[in-house]
Amino acid sequence: MKHLLCSLLCLGIGLAASGCAGLTLTPVDYSWPLEIRPESDAKGMVKDDRYGLAFNIKPLMFAETGDSVKIADISLRVIRDINGFYFVTAPGFKSVYLFATGEGKLVLEKKIDIFTKEEKMTMGSPAFNQRLPNIQLVYMKDKDKITVLLSKAGIQQGGQK
Repeated sequence: MKHLLCSLLCLGIGLAASGCAGLTLTPVDYSWPLEIRPESDAKGMVKDDRYGLAFNIKPLMFAETGDSVKIADISLRVIRDINGFYFVTAPGFKSVYLFATGEGKLVLEKKIDIFTKEEKMTMGSPAFNQRLPNIQLVYMKDKDKITVLLSKAGIQQGGQK
C-alpha cells in the first residue's frame, strides 16, 4: 500500500512539474520608457543600476571607429524596444547598433547606418524616445534636428533607407 501511494504521489508531482514546462506568458513588453546614458570607465565598461545592465564597449567602439583604445568617458545612448532589442549609439557615431540578448552577452542583430562611410557626417546629440512599436532617434545634422523612426528591420520613417 505504501508503494502504491508513493508511486501515485510521485506520478502526480511529475505531471504537475511537466505541465509548467510549457507555460508561456504573453504579451510581454520589454520596452524602457526612457533611454539611459551610461558613461564608460577606463576599462570600457558601462553600467546602469536601474535596469541592471552592464557591458564592455571595446568591440562596439572598434566597429564604429576602428579604435578600441579611446574608450573612457564615452556617453552612450541605450534604449530597449517592446521586443527586448537594445538600440545603442553615441555622439559622433554614424550608426545605431541593434543588439539581441544571448546567454551573458549582447549579440549584434543589425547595424543601422544613419550616415554612410563616405559621408563626412556623424550624429550630433543623439537621443532615443519610445514611440511604440518603434524607437525614435533624434539627432542634430549641421544645425537641423532630424527625427527617424527605427525598428528591428532598420529605418522605418525619415532619414535614408
